[in-house]
Amino acid sequence: MTRFHSLMLAGAVAVLAALSGCADPARVPAGTARADVLTSLGAPTSIYPMGPIERLQYSRAPAGTTVTNIDVDSSTGKVVAVTQVLDEARFALDIPPAGWREADVLRTYGRPEEITRVTSFDGVVWSWRYRQQNNPRLLYVYIDRQGVVQRWHTGDDLRYFNSPRGAGRQPFPRELGSIFAEAPPAHVASTGVPGDWSVQRAMLFNAAAYLLWAVFGFGLGTLIRSQIGSVVTGMIVYLVGYAGGIGVFILIRTYLIHGDWVLTAAVSLPPIASQIMTPASFEVRASWTLRSIVRTPLK
Repeated sequence: MTRFHSLMLAGAVAVLAALSGCADPARVPAGTARADVLTSLGAPTSIYPMGPIERLQYSRAPAGTTVTNIDVDSSTGKVVAVTQVLDEARFALDIPPAGWREADVLRTYGRPEEITRVTSFDGVVWSWRYRQQNNPRLLYVYIDRQGVVQRWHTGDDLRYFNSPRGAGRQPFPRELGSIFAEAPPAHVASTGVPGDWSVQRAMLFNAAAYLLWAVFGFGLGTLIRSQIGSVVTGMIVYLVGYAGGIGVFILIRTYLIHGDWVLTAAVSLPPIASQIMTPASFEVRASWTLRSIVRTPLK
């Protein structure tokens, strides 16, 4: 290979590297010419004129988890701002408490991944996928019949769950949701000292669940004289209560109320609460427990 061809090859590699570095819209530097943005990124998913500013929106929805808005000064043709808006830290800053309409939502987040309805709201619910510390999450925006945003909130993306160690996150049927997750025992979930409220709260919830089971056991033993019969009855009640309780809370979470607290409230049922009462000596390598209110976030 001649020196000329070597230089040409090195130059081509450098150009490709530069273009690949700019392939992420969020990495476009301020001051970049509009034409250069289009050359490196291609056509935007949407363009929104905003007075002296033209917004080039690059959305990876519905499959992706980012929406990057590149604002260009119309008079100079230069980039003045680049913002990846699907960031949980920005939602409260970007979404005003009142006055936002459907057009404002589109200019900020683009088309949603999904539009659904719930019986508790007279309107539609737009949702976008995003990631918070690599956890799959959803942003929900409630728009009434007049096209006005009434409220918003975030929640876990129930189509994914935590698989055993090393396997990463795997898709899970949306209608079932990811209420199971690999979690430490409730009473050791916190890394705080015994005086920490999170530890005390876990101990209180565990104590309450044990007390409920004790009362149930004594009552069942009194009603059913046969020891085998009472044990079998207890097992049936446990299994039915566990599966039935999960099903009821999933239906409420899916069709009525989108809040994550609906699923975490399921630990109020004794069969489900007992799933988080794992002895401290037991290693939770493959224990699938309900994501509950007594669990603190893992570091």
